[in-house]
Amino acid sequence: LKKMTLMIFFLMFIIESATEKLCPLRASIDVLEGEYFFLCYLESTQEHFQEEAYTINWYKENAGKQQLIKETNRIVSQMNFLEFWPAELSDSGNYSVTHSNGKQNFTIQKWTLNVLERNKSSCFNKNHLTTEFKNAGTGHSLKCSDLSVNENDSITWYKDCKNYENETERELDFKTLTVQHSGIYTCKILISHEGKVYHSTNTIKLVVEEVGRDEEIETEIGMKLVQFVVATAYISSHVMLCLGKEEILNCTGFLGYYMQEDANLYWLINQTFPEKCTGIPENEPSICEEELKKLQLGNKFYVTRLLRIKKVTDKDMHHNFTCMLQADERTQIKIVKLKKGNTQDLPVQIFTTGMVLAILFPCVAVAAVFLCVMFRVDLVLFYRNICRRDDTAGDGKEYDAFVSYLKDCISPTDEEREFALKILPMILEENFGYKLCIFERDVSPGGAIVDDIHSFIDKSRRLIIILSQNYVSDRAIYELESGLHKALVERKTKIILIEYMPISDYNFLPESLSLLPSKSVVKWKKDKSLPVNSRFWKNLRYLMPAKPTK
Repeated sequence: LKKMTLMIFFLMFIIESATEKLCPLRASIDVLEGEYFFLCYLESTQEHFQEEAYTINWYKENAGKQQLIKETNRIVSQMNFLEFWPAELSDSGNYSVTHSNGKQNFTIQKWTLNVLERNKSSCFNKNHLTTEFKNAGTGHSLKCSDLSVNENDSITWYKDCKNYENETERELDFKTLTVQHSGIYTCKILISHEGKVYHSTNTIKLVVEEVGRDEEIETEIGMKLVQFVVATAYISSHVMLCLGKEEILNCTGFLGYYMQEDANLYWLINQTFPEKCTGIPENEPSICEEELKKLQLGNKFYVTRLLRIKKVTDKDMHHNFTCMLQADERTQIKIVKLKKGNTQDLPVQIFTTGMVLAILFPCVAVAAVFLCVMFRVDLVLFYRNICRRDDTAGDGKEYDAFVSYLKDCISPTDEEREFALKILPMILEENFGYKLCIFERDVSPGGAIVDDIHSFIDKSRRLIIILSQNYVSDRAIYELESGLHKALVERKTKIILIEYMPISDYNFLPESLSLLPSKSVVKWKKDKSLPVNSRFWKNLRYLMPAKPTK
């Protein structure tokens, strides 16, 4: 019986809305605080219950109980109208209207009124607007709300909260739309009442698309599509959904080849209106519907509305989801039943293995990179040894390295000399097969020293410089400068610096030495560096040319 009564209301609304002032049909209504608003029902609906005298009563639910609304200067009851001058945040709640013949009370209609807080920094609330999609090159009109009381009420249009071309008509006409017309349009109606001025606003988001973008819009409206066609009167269908997942039902009505401005489209769940989506995920109802959208695809016009199901449950499978299209003085209905889809979940073992691998793979990759950086030298030496790589073959060089060290008697000890003449050759030549050029050992006396130094450096693949604070003799400095010229200018020889003694100040050396990369410096740490497998010898071999060991 209740369902039949609701359907009677819907049909009467369609018949009478063409001649009477539009009353809110939705069970959940949003209105901005500080604006004029009214609730009403069609006067003729009560005639269907009885024809004798009756009393109209308006109620608001408070703490689960219905309380009779008492008239004030702000809230006025006039037969089938309940007016708010203006609406305040405290007015949010559940409202109902009844009529009584002294014997029985009949509830005519119920509403849930949501008074939205006004945005202090904007002329509209983003949760209180409708969206219209149009194609560029077509004509269109934006219509203001029907909440005005008198024909002489003042109307002002705004685009993105700025006064729009001093427009004061109820309709905003665009002869030829362009993409630049896209924006958020707000019409503001000033209403006079008992010597005071109130206002009501209506906000429309206009999106003008370039021709040829129909495919993008069709993608947007193509979720779980419940499509109306021109001749549809009543259709029942099933939609496959997965339990426990969020799903979206999209009801789209085809209006024909012209836009019907009075067209509307609603969702019903078991003949009950769903709540409205808030746009805030944590406050979203389990099932809610979004704002109505009007679309134009080519020369065809549609209205569409989404119904969001936050998490599909078994209970939802037993509901009737009804989409009702009201257009051209006709009502079309499509009922949808949900049906469980075939869900093929991954086996627990495969899912667990996949999750473990997904977590381990980045960790292993990071660890591998870290190890490669930390043990770069060891890896390179290992690769050279395995591949028997030889960088010295066929390059025309006679020596692997020319050794430059302090030779004059100004050194307080013979440590540097012993390192250059004994330790360095013993390890590099006897253990690793390198051939060194040491001036005192390999150059015959009697020649021109400067020419000999230049010649032997040119025959060497590396210049090893044993640095200490005493490295200041003329010959050593000449060897260093010759090597720097070969390395930085001619790019024929690479320089390896061995910091034999800790040096705090390098000012005594040529400035061009600072251009060498820091990795070309190897530090000698006395006894700690003596073993053949110490870090010192590994770093030195890393800087030397690749050569198979004996």
